[in-house]
Amino acid sequence: IRLLPDAPESAALPPKKEIERIARDPAPTHHAASSFALQVQFPFDSAEIQPDMFEALDAVAEGIRLAGRQIGIVIEGHTDASGSADYNLILSRRRAESVKNYLVLRHGLPASSFRVVGRGKYDPLVRDNPFAPENRRVQFRAGA
Repeated sequence: IRLLPDAPESAALPPKKEIERIARDPAPTHHAASSFALQVQFPFDSAEIQPDMFEALDAVAEGIRLAGRQIGIVIEGHTDASGSADYNLILSRRRAESVKNYLVLRHGLPASSFRVVGRGKYDPLVRDNPFAPENRRVQFRAGA
């Protein structure tokens, strides 16, 4: 999991406890951030969430629950640079939908709390290597 500051650089984030802390106290401690990304390692050409991501997504759900049900969340899906732009937009949206469905079905969070966006390959996390697996991710932003 990475906290994504409004500045171009990103900082590493310890998973569960930090997500829960951010949900309880959204004021930044070291840097301003408006979003965070999960390094979801989707299989190539797939929107299937892998079992090793369940714990991180469970922590995100708990953080959302702690923040209150009135909070709106944008779930952005991203891809690496493999494939066409049109296909990657569709795949990135499918990945975001998959995460939304997990949070709604497994944790009972209201579907209306989420807005899903596909960003395709246009906003890589690892800018110097647009094909890096880290670019295949979901990203959460406050404000649906």
